[in-house]
Amino acid sequence: MCMILIQWCYFALTAFPVGFAALFFLERRFGYRVKSQVSVLMAGLLILNVYAQYFSLFAGVGIWANVLMCAFALAAAIALRKRIHTFLKQKTEETGRGRLLLYGFLVLLFAYGSSRGYMHYDTGLYHAQSIRWIEEYGVVPGLANLHSRFGYNSAAFALCALFGGAGLTKYPMHCVQGFFALLCAVKCTALLDLAREKRVRLSDFLMAGCVFYLVAVFRELVSPASDYFAMLILFFVAITWAQLLEKKEASPVPYAFLSLYLVYAATVKLSAAGMLLLALYPAFLLLRQRKWGQIACYLGLGAAIAFPWLARNVLISGWLFYPFTFLDLFDADWKISKGYADSDAAEIQVYAKEIFDVYQKDMPFGQWFPNWLRAQSVLD
Repeated sequence: MCMILIQWCYFALTAFPVGFAALFFLERRFGYRVKSQVSVLMAGLLILNVYAQYFSLFAGVGIWANVLMCAFALAAAIALRKRIHTFLKQKTEETGRGRLLLYGFLVLLFAYGSSRGYMHYDTGLYHAQSIRWIEEYGVVPGLANLHSRFGYNSAAFALCALFGGAGLTKYPMHCVQGFFALLCAVKCTALLDLAREKRVRLSDFLMAGCVFYLVAVFRELVSPASDYFAMLILFFVAITWAQLLEKKEASPVPYAFLSLYLVYAATVKLSAAGMLLLALYPAFLLLRQRKWGQIACYLGLGAAIAFPWLARNVLISGWLFYPFTFLDLFDADWKISKGYADSDAAEIQVYAKEIFDVYQKDMPFGQWFPNWLRAQSVLD
């Protein structure tokens, strides 16, 4: 637990100045200021995750990746030291002693939860191994031929490799997910304002749902499972989006910022890509206002976030979205055969239905549901 607290200090000291520098640049470019410490840290983690993926295309994400990251974070902290000091001083005064004590309690609580618990089944199957491959070698062409699960590329694994302590600690330090959970928990402390405002809003329901989710996965925060990363990012986006709507925010800029997090969530877990439909709202606002420069900038940033993940997909498996084969654009020597990839995709579908048989994936609901009920009765 003490090691995790030290590691989290490292996360904050690197992610905060990086996120602050990026948001300062966007503020100068678009005229919108982000006012939340959590948002600054989340922006920093997003940027560092994308950086780790780019770095993995050329080398293992180990000590040298950390050295370059620290150099950039230090340069940003020095260049913006006055603005960072003013920002932190203002936020500390606004927060109050009682809320700061609550934040301290949450830090200890989630550090405890991240130090023990149960490993997700897939962590032993391929999560931990994928992270280790990234630490040692970056990206390995055709790695999915060694084990098909290595083809399930997640951006979160590169961030875990960056902060895994490779070469610095005796054992891997997989506590990035706990830090994401901590940030979401801090954001949910806004529920305490319910008593003062005496009304319930959409964001309150979303925060309550996030609290329930954090309780449900608390004993598994020790596991670097991509599923949990994606859900925590989506909760952050949904809560922030709802708060903006409740404040009647008319500017498309913050919604466009959040849409970049949705692109990021899709690279963490492809099943989160459906949430990208929310990006249609800021796109409509920007098109109506004819802000072509901003549109081009956001499209460029989205492409910059997605590119290293797509490149890693192709290098690892030969497919752009393994194990789905609807886009067959590359003819690499290491490419996994279409038949095997389709079979792997079928396994994902049937396991989601808890029927565990790829030949039943197209079974009609009227036939599948009774079989599922019988399977549940046997398990019980």
